[in-house]
Amino acid sequence: MPWIQRISRLSPSEKEGFYRILIPPSLYSGFRIDPLSLRNEKGERIVRFFCPRGDRTCLVEIKLPGSEHALYSIQLTDLND
Repeated sequence: MPWIQRISRLSPSEKEGFYRILIPPSLYSGFRIDPLSLRNEKGERIVRFFCPRGDRTCLVEIKLPGSEHALYSIQLTDLND
């Protein structure tokens, strides 16, 4: 079974634990994002994970409040091992 698909079967908090490492540390510090809560200084959740259960694709996105476009986005898709 492909790795992304394996991870996607985990609980949301476990998936976020894996995928948060895909965000460069400089973005956490530069935009004052708490790396554990994934919230900004105002307490707004600005990191989004789209990784449906059993899917082979994952999207991680940082979108600042009031911005139309994502500040950072990475999509992973895998094939069979």
